[in-house]
Amino acid sequence: MAIHGPGRALMLAEGLTGKPCSATIETVTQARLMTLDVVMLRRRMQDDPRLSRALLMAASADLRQLVAHVEG
Repeated sequence: MAIHGPGRALMLAEGLTGKPCSATIETVTQARLMTLDVVMLRRRMQDDPRLSRALLMAASADLRQLVAHVEG
């Protein structure tokens, strides 16, 4: 479980792979959420290398956080 602040991407791996979400999310305050179509996201990633790098860096940070949590 984690609390994330404004502008944080959640379920990034699922968005990049098109797989179903592996968790549910609950907000503790009012929130505005945005969803992205996976086909459109992949097209944008092909057209914009900066977007691809930013998403890769975010996914990498998520993975490092998960590993740190598991290794405790």
